Amino acid sequence: MTDRGNGLLDGEERAVVVRVGEAEFGIDVRRVREVLRAPPITRLPFPPPTILGIASVRGALVPILDLGERLLGRPANHAGRLVVVRDPYGDGSIGLLVDAVLDLVPLDRRAEEPPEEIEASLPEGWVLGVLAPGEQRLVTLLELSKVLDLQNAPEEERR
Repeated sequence: MTDRGNGLLDGEERAVVVRVGEAEFGIDVRRVREVLRAPPITRLPFPPPTILGIASVRGALVPILDLGERLLGRPANHAGRLVVVRDPYGDGSIGLLVDAVLDLVPLDRRAEEPPEEIEASLPEGWVLGVLAPGEQRLVTLLELSKVLDLQNAPEEERR
């Protein structure tokens, strides 16, 4: 996989691997603030479809995005984990609801361009590449700034 100008694939870089449904996705560890059990979520009136609501995380109100709904069109387990990441468009944080947090994997030379099937399954620019940290395992690396851009929503989400 090529660097694509974002410095992500430095030899010492790592990705937090999360599971949503049956798929595994990697998030650049530099974007992750913390991982915790999913706290109670307060619903908001008329939020965008993938925003579940807000939650209090260490005294700060954080919007909660359902990563399962955003990526696969199926909600994540509400008893899952919350991955709190830096908001790429502001100074705050965003909570990503996922089914599970699996591990931390190095981003090394095993990263490859994503197969056409994976790129076609998500909007353009959402996938940086894929890793194969195990023989029967595939991790899709996400371009988090694109995934979190609610103006860049899949067509069915904008309806």
